[in-house]
Amino acid sequence: MFWKLLSQAVKSIIENRRVLAKALSIPFLIYLTANFSVWFLPENTWVLYIPHILFLGIKTIFAVTTHRVVLLGPGAVPEWGLLKWAKRETVFTLYVLGLGA
Repeated sequence: MFWKLLSQAVKSIIENRRVLAKALSIPFLIYLTANFSVWFLPENTWVLYIPHILFLGIKTIFAVTTHRVVLLGPGAVPEWGLLKWAKRETVFTLYVLGLGA
């Protein structure tokens, strides 16, 4: 049962790769920019927490967008992805933080 579910999920991602690529392009560019900016931040300061909070938000958008496309189909997200933060992203982030704690 697990392998069947996993193969269907991978198949859905492959089938919707263009929709996912377009919907995740903006968060991906933001992630890359933030990742490169970390190199120029001073070490051992509170400022280093800011990119990590941004990374968590972007990873949440990646996860929510991908899951919505896989479970609900390509029409479940706007063409250029989720551009505003909603309750579902907040709940997902709280679950991630809870599991991390």
